[in-house]
Amino acid sequence: MRRLSLIVLSVLVVVAGCGTATVTTTQPLTGDRPRPDRVIVQDFGVNAPADQRLEGQALAKALTDALITALSDHGIDAFRVSATPLPGPRTASILGEVVYVPGGQEIRARIQVYQGAGSNTRLIAEMEVNTPRSLIPGTDARRTADAVADRIGEHYRRQGWPWR
Repeated sequence: MRRLSLIVLSVLVVVAGCGTATVTTTQPLTGDRPRPDRVIVQDFGVNAPADQRLEGQALAKALTDALITALSDHGIDAFRVSATPLPGPRTASILGEVVYVPGGQEIRARIQVYQGAGSNTRLIAEMEVNTPRSLIPGTDARRTADAVADRIGEHYRRQGWPWR
């Protein structure tokens, strides 16, 4: 009986880890900007009640790290804000927030992409990503980051910019 329970649990973990993230674009990436020289990923914030804040902060950190890795894997110079000089006119910046969803069945992240510096900073895209919650630590952040990177990759390919 114990062995059967372990098999059932293993199947549930695999199935739960297979859900895909859904990206809803609330403002599409605009094509009238030059290719970014680099992408700065700000640490994701957390919008959650006090009893969910620690879990949300861990997810936000994992999401920031996973997004930098996902973009870097596609040939984009992506950095955490503390690891790069201030943005220039062609620099893109990604800001995000992990939003608490009552019931805990999904992870929701709101993301904004800006380009430029100082008074020339312009919002160039907004999106919301909903990822089914899994039972495997780190999987939710990775799937969410991959979905955001895929959406950015679609834009890069449409513009004819390099994307691996």
